This record gives sequence, C-alpha cells and structure tokens, in this order.
Amino acid sequence: MGPPGRFGVIELVLEPAPDLGCCLSWEVSEQQIPLHFLDGVISGLKHVMSEPEFDGDYLYGARIRVVNGAFNSTDSKLSCFYVATALAFRDALRQADLYRSAETDWDKG
Repeated sequence: MGPPGRFGVIELVLEPAPDLGCCLSWEVSEQQIPLHFLDGVISGLKHVMSEPEFDGDYLYGARIRVVNGAFNSTDSKLSCFYVATALAFRDALRQADLYRSAETDWDKG
C-alpha cells in the first residue's frame, strides 16, 4: 500500500494529410484511453509545438493519429498522458526531421 504511481501509454503516428490542414485523429477506444484524458493529450501536443526545438510554426498538412494506448484506473491522471504524449510526439517529430533536439530532460528519464 502506498501512494498511486503514474501510468499513461500512448502511441502516435504522424502522417501527411495535405487536404486536411492539421488534425488530430482519435482512433482508440474508451477501454484503451478514456476520453477524459484527451485534454492531457492535447496539452502535451501544444507543449511540444511551443518548444524552440520544434522546427516549424505549425503542422499544416499533417494528421496526428492516436492509434494505441493504455491507462490504469488507479495510477493514470491527465498529467500522465500529458507527459506520455509529449514524449511520443517528440519521437514522431524527430523521425520526420521536424524536431532538432537529440534528447530532453523527460527523455533522460
């Protein structure tokens, strides 16, 4: 027994979508990630887009797909999905050469 831990898992895919501008596609079920964690996900995306390492003002013509994830009814909080999203989004941006930093404090874990 003790205080609850922290748990949030999210898998993002960044893909071209030239006809859509920039959009977020929520492709997970309520059993994977309950919708009430969406605010944490959006905050994590916004945080990364505001970082100086992000190479671009916005992602026009891109789709950010939330394709998988997991939560725990005791240990998951908005902040868990904020952090998990920021980590996953940075990784996706690095793979697309849109993020300059090799690692951040969160990545050092």
